[in-house]
Amino acid sequence: MDKNKCAHPSCACAPAQGSKYCSPYCEAAKSTTELSCNCRHPGCELK
Repeated sequence: MDKNKCAHPSCACAPAQGSKYCSPYCEAAKSTTELSCNCRHPGCELK
């Protein structure tokens, strides 16, 4: 796993310090298959 990328497969954000995920959204969606991420960080917003 890339330590510079959120652990959610559809997310390209950097993880929060001390976490594998960039946001509570991604941590809650960790076992959900998504085509795009909705963590609301720039670049990951649903279009």
